Amino acid sequence: MVAFCYVLTCGTTQSVVHKPQTHSKETHTSQKVDKIPKGKSRKITVKAGDTPSGLAKKYGVCVEDVMKGAGITDPRKLIAGKTITVTNGGGSVSKTKQSKSTVTNTDKSQSSKKNGGSQPPPPPEPPKGPSGNGSGSRKPPREEEKKILKDGLKATSGAVLKYAEEHYPELVKKGEELLTEVEEAAAEAKDKVVEVIPEIVSEAKETVTNVVSESGKIIENISEISKKIDIQNLKLSDTVKNHIDRPYQNFVLLVDEITKAASPISDPQGTGALYWKVNGNFNGSEGLYELLIDPVTNSIWHFVFKSK
Repeated sequence: MVAFCYVLTCGTTQSVVHKPQTHSKETHTSQKVDKIPKGKSRKITVKAGDTPSGLAKKYGVCVEDVMKGAGITDPRKLIAGKTITVTNGGGSVSKTKQSKSTVTNTDKSQSSKKNGGSQPPPPPEPPKGPSGNGSGSRKPPREEEKKILKDGLKATSGAVLKYAEEHYPELVKKGEELLTEVEEAAAEAKDKVVEVIPEIVSEAKETVTNVVSESGKIIENISEISKKIDIQNLKLSDTVKNHIDRPYQNFVLLVDEITKAASPISDPQGTGALYWKVNGNFNGSEGLYELLIDPVTNSIWHFVFKSK
């Protein structure tokens, strides 16, 4: 250790063998491979921190064998404390090379000290595409992507259901019972709707009948009121007087013709007066006569011709 510090002080650039190399080897070799023979199975209890890839290396099997034994499709779903049965299917096992712990300059030696004598391996570089810019292989067509996604979702949902049936049968059963209850409730609601529809139709018909009846009464009432108007003794508002003096000579005859040409309606403005709107002619022009008479005061409130 003294010699090592001396070299750092002198600032030499010669290669220095870092003693914690033994520790690095132990890190890689302390986990012995307890290989499961090909075609054989073994029960394994998952510990905290275990991963499918780590268990695959430890027991000399492929990652797929471990995930299949755990009943998972997502390596992050490995549950600590659970006992799984792993069968060596004979697949290829990925091997990692053990890196040497030789440091060739003082900067690497200091970095190794800070990190406890070992460094994580650098991330792998992405595969380079035809242009050499690391873009990777060409994307598959959209339809192919859809098929891959669809197949993946189907496989995932199937695996989730299978896992739930194996490990949570009571919840699955409860879910099926709830689904049955929902379907029964929907069928019952449908039957009730079918039963209620005739009642709704009957009420609608009755309402329409009442509206028609009331409308008839209103029309009849308006007709009776209009008969009480004394055409010969009508009073005129100031505005109507101006109209009468200009274009409408002999207006009494004209008013009589308008009131007989059509039935009035109640004034849309809610005044209680009677309102006529009749097609007619004035000085050779076709148009509409608008007439508003208050039956209480026997007065014309509005009288005008609008040409089309």
